[in-house]
Amino acid sequence: MEIFTKQKNKILIPFIIFTTFFISFLEVRAAATGTIRTNDGWGVLLRQSPSSSSSKLADVPEHATVTILNTNAGTANGCANNWYQVSYAGKTGYVCSTYIVENGNNTTEIDPNGDFEQSLKKAGFPESYWPYLKALHNKYPNWGFEALKVSTTFDRMVSEQYTLGKNLIQNPGDGWKRVDTYLYDQNKFRTDFSGGGPTWYAPSEEVIRYYLDPRNFLNEYDIFMFEKLSFNSTFHTKAGTSSLLSQTFMKGNTIDGTNESYANIFMDTASSTNTSPYFLTARIIQEVGYSRSAIVSGTVSGYEGYYNYYNIDATGSSDGMTNVRNGLRRAVSEGWNTERKAITGGASIIARNYINVGQDTLYNQKFDMSAFWHQYQQNIEAPLHEGAKMRGIYNKNGFLSSSFVFRIPVYSGDMGTNPKPNTGNPINALRDLKVNGNTVNGFNRDKKEYTVYVAKNATTANISATPHVSSASVSGTGNVNLSGETTSKTINVTAQNGNVNTYKVNIIKSSSTTELTVSEIMPKIGVKYNNSYISGIALGTDVSTLINNIKKQSANANVIIKDCNGNVKTSGKFGTGYSVYISSGGTSKTYNVVIYGDVNGDGDITILDLLRVQKIILNTTNLSAVYRSAADVNKDGSVTILDLLKVQKHILGSGKITQ
Repeated sequence: MEIFTKQKNKILIPFIIFTTFFISFLEVRAAATGTIRTNDGWGVLLRQSPSSSSSKLADVPEHATVTILNTNAGTANGCANNWYQVSYAGKTGYVCSTYIVENGNNTTEIDPNGDFEQSLKKAGFPESYWPYLKALHNKYPNWGFEALKVSTTFDRMVSEQYTLGKNLIQNPGDGWKRVDTYLYDQNKFRTDFSGGGPTWYAPSEEVIRYYLDPRNFLNEYDIFMFEKLSFNSTFHTKAGTSSLLSQTFMKGNTIDGTNESYANIFMDTASSTNTSPYFLTARIIQEVGYSRSAIVSGTVSGYEGYYNYYNIDATGSSDGMTNVRNGLRRAVSEGWNTERKAITGGASIIARNYINVGQDTLYNQKFDMSAFWHQYQQNIEAPLHEGAKMRGIYNKNGFLSSSFVFRIPVYSGDMGTNPKPNTGNPINALRDLKVNGNTVNGFNRDKKEYTVYVAKNATTANISATPHVSSASVSGTGNVNLSGETTSKTINVTAQNGNVNTYKVNIIKSSSTTELTVSEIMPKIGVKYNNSYISGIALGTDVSTLINNIKKQSANANVIIKDCNGNVKTSGKFGTGYSVYISSGGTSKTYNVVIYGDVNGDGDITILDLLRVQKIILNTTNLSAVYRSAADVNKDGSVTILDLLKVQKHILGSGKITQ
């Protein structure tokens, strides 16, 4: 129906474009990010197209954060709701929205004088817990919440858990790794922790704070890390246990060839070990599956008639059957030659070691809040992941509305806020810092301020900097106008995760407009010298100090300092035996450094130097002249008992050797 003129068409087309853009904008902006939440805790697949039959692009684990690009990318094709187009780990694909919880603020209305809020206050929950617990109560009114009062402060707990190696995390983003475990010479983070492996890293303090803060996990998916695992006859019933068992090989009355039911055994075990039968049931389902696996078959060759329902000690190999045999070896040692004994015996071990000593949730089995060492594994995410899988089992059996009790820690003092950390790379150090094409004297990635001398008549200088990792950005470099005697410039290095590191360069014009000779420089740099030696350098002086003092007099002077092994040094303290090469104004000279009292050349005065002085006196050593000069601390031309006494007094702090 061509009823529009060309002029009207010209107006209509932009309007159509705008409308299309606006609709797309709404779809894209509906949620910036989302979190993967499944009913079994195992994560989802990122697919190439919006269909459950489409090929896999990546595995997206439970709790992973994805960026939502389109909330209306298709329907059906294996998804009960819309398919979302998302990006994850640098790949763009599709995930069924059923498994994505869009991230946003909790909007539960809180009435400080409301009955539920007052019950939370009476139970000991701070107000910062209330919105989360009320939202859960509104959806699951049968759930109960207990405040576990912790005498330890939150900051003390963080400090204890920050001990290197106590916690590990598998394959996180670089921003979750501990910065002080970064190996600069290898451009990677350490993975050589006992109990870990090539994919396990030490988490940062921010990550530890995040996982320790219970408020970050008070939602219907994660709260099962706080499920109270001790027995409560009011909530834990045989009917509930039977319901959990109904879809497994443990349904019915067929255990040990008798008519006794598994549900009955679980209830007996729960009562005798003071352990939740729901937890025991879910733990066994998690360990051995819904169908009878080899370790509970009673038919494994060499271990006939033995069972291990909790997979205790069923580890140690990448081969599944080897692990099964390891677990059955433990079953033999425990005498688990009936299924009842295996269920009850394994539960007794779990109860004895954790539940009955107060560690009756997954959270406080992982995090010992009093002694800090009784923790069942290093994986900092263990309670989160295991709780998610437990919830998946409950959900599959239609059990989520049952009467669960959650025991949630409340630490002493202020906990602050502990959000999920940025996953971007945290390294914000420089690999190199140059002025006018030359690396600044004494450069070290950990040193934050430098002094550089330029010619007295210089009007500009160029600063360049190279970050240690390519994902970091640098600002403050480029050409600098030198308007006065001293010009200071700040260089900021911003890591991928947003952390900023600051370096400062002070550019100073040298004293002379001409290039001085070495003989003209030496009287002006604050040292004692003769034709062979430089002395008068204070103990602990950094070599860059002497370089800068020389360049202050003659900016273009070439200075090379080497240690006693011939290694070029631009930073670090002087030691006896160092050499200083100076070239300036068409002249050059090399001096050896003498630090009086430092007879072994390590830059310190210790018992080792005292022993060397003693050997010189006894004529039992063949040291070169520079070290013998360092031993002559009273500078009388010979090494005697007087020098030995001076070194001894210096070490004891009752005297000081002057340089």
